Amino acid sequence: MRVSGTVKIPTKIKRALERDLDSHLEAHLQSDHLKYIQAAKKRRAKLDARKVQTDGHRILGFFRIYTSDMATLARQGLDKLQARGWVVLVQTESELMAKIEIQQHNKGFRVARVATGALAEEMNFSLQKLLARQSRQKAQELRFLAVPAMHILALWKHLPTRPERDLLSVVSLNFSDLKQRRIYSRAAVDRLLRRHATDLILHWYERSQKEKTAFS
Repeated sequence: MRVSGTVKIPTKIKRALERDLDSHLEAHLQSDHLKYIQAAKKRRAKLDARKVQTDGHRILGFFRIYTSDMATLARQGLDKLQARGWVVLVQTESELMAKIEIQQHNKGFRVARVATGALAEEMNFSLQKLLARQSRQKAQELRFLAVPAMHILALWKHLPTRPERDLLSVVSLNFSDLKQRRIYSRAAVDRLLRRHATDLILHWYERSQKEKTAFS
């Protein structure tokens, strides 16, 4: 299935989407017990019945993934993140929102995993809110922040020349005080992540010490 949209992505990643995405989406469409899947299948059936020609899947956002381990996050916050893979937000031809993770594979790229439903919908909501925030800085980069140990997934509007004006919006329930559907400054997110990462590390250490004492 062809992918389209005004968002620019590397040609090789676009080819990976066109090659791999449909098989992942078909697996999701088998979950007939989910209401949003039922609605998507009905929309697709109507398109097929009318023989409507569509532009295929539409790319809404393209994000570089940035991640960190807990120790680095506690010490240096958002300053020492690692870039790993990409996330693409797509609206399928049946209007199903999909979060697609792309990873390098040999000399090319592949679709690593696909998420539909609430997470993809939250991504779209946050993306629109971030894009609505006007900035005088022409150079802007959309990032995807992932801290698995704290269950944090967030969209990040990065301004390379003025990073202190970066904005973030969390799209997942998490172990910090960061709330969904709110826009945070970089400083606020950095402060909360450092504090909660430190608290979690101390909690794990104290628990391990108690377990050692119990078995000694």
